[in-house]
Amino acid sequence: MSTSASAPAVDHLGRRLPRCPLAVPVRVTVVRSGIPNAIPGRSLDLSEGGLAAVFAGELATGDPVGVEFLLPEMGLGLHAKAVVRHHAALRCGLEFQSLSVEQRAMIRRWTHRALAIPTPSTVDARPTAAVQKAKIGRVVSIKARFPALPNFRSRRFLASAASVLALFALLSWWQWQRGWQELEAEVVSAQSTAPKTQRITLPPGVMEPMLLSKVDPELPQGTRKASGAVLLRIVVGQDGTIIDQHPVSGSDALVRAAMDAVKYWRFQPYRINGRAVEVDTTVTVEFQ
Repeated sequence: MSTSASAPAVDHLGRRLPRCPLAVPVRVTVVRSGIPNAIPGRSLDLSEGGLAAVFAGELATGDPVGVEFLLPEMGLGLHAKAVVRHHAALRCGLEFQSLSVEQRAMIRRWTHRALAIPTPSTVDARPTAAVQKAKIGRVVSIKARFPALPNFRSRRFLASAASVLALFALLSWWQWQRGWQELEAEVVSAQSTAPKTQRITLPPGVMEPMLLSKVDPELPQGTRKASGAVLLRIVVGQDGTIIDQHPVSGSDALVRAAMDAVKYWRFQPYRINGRAVEVDTTVTVEFQ
């Protein structure tokens, strides 16, 4: 999406949609690895088809996102699903997906107001003097016969406008809540289908032939020389690194030196059916 306000957008029917500048805070939510990430930004322009904005984070073309922002001067927030269609540096063009009738009407009304586009009801028909005179005569005659009619019409119009605005606000809030619920459901579904890490327990000595690199333990300076062995319980990660260790037996000085050395050991990943798994086992560190 271009960031130029003069370049009109085109909808799926080929109709040109007006786009106007819009500088308000925007937040998009993208789900990565089953975790929703919220990225703040600022909008550049808006149309019924989408939104152009600058974000403080990286988005990729084709990413489905949830976008939310506030239309100024209307006091109404908009939450919708969108897809990243264009991406350059930190600037992105978002295309709205499945906007409701109420949301489209809200965006259309705001863009027309911001661009001062005349509607058919505001076009100057320039009636002739005779027609204007006849209309004025009829209005004066109606007012003389029904003095309270204008006041009645004004009250009825205000009541109708208030009802429409209340209904519109209620529909917008419902649409907002439904969008959040759908996004949360997608996150829960992604987390439930994510593969869980498998961990197995192996007896001592099984992992020693798979040791790729080993760091010998060293006693701290000033400690008298000692000999013996330390038994440690370790957890080898899927990549072969030590991700956890606990002492089982040995003196305090030897245990500290042994743990400082073992944390740098590297093993060949242990695989089951071709898939790397975590291994819980014990190793012995000897001091000569």
